[in-house]
Amino acid sequence: MMDPIQRPFSKKLTVKVWFFLYLLSLIPRLFYLWFALNQGNLKPVLSNHYWILSENILRFGTLGLSRHPSTAFEPLYPLFLAFLRLITGDNFSWMMGLQAAVVSLGSPFFYQFCLKLSGQRSVGILGSLFYSLYPYYLRHSVNHME
Repeated sequence: MMDPIQRPFSKKLTVKVWFFLYLLSLIPRLFYLWFALNQGNLKPVLSNHYWILSENILRFGTLGLSRHPSTAFEPLYPLFLAFLRLITGDNFSWMMGLQAAVVSLGSPFFYQFCLKLSGQRSVGILGSLFYSLYPYYLRHSVNHME
């Protein structure tokens, strides 16, 4: 008999589980986004440094403040925001919806991580469930602050 960690997993089942966990993570985030937008609680904060950095990337092609390049900031999130602003035409709701879709990919990856560590599918699903429904992650997945 094979060790539980080394047993082969059904590829078809894994795809179904991954898709289910992705939706399980995406639906609460989109619901929170819809709720926050309708309540007026979620608006672009134009003074946020990530927003300003993405604006400078779009307008001047440089990561920095006021056309001056800077290495004081991590470049990935401002580049991601600039890309979202570019493809959505600066539509804030679409930007945050796409950000929630990208963040939701973490749930099936976390499932895979827990599955590999424990060898038990139930541990992977439970870990992914915690990732999907943890209130802090829900709030920040549709927020352009971090």
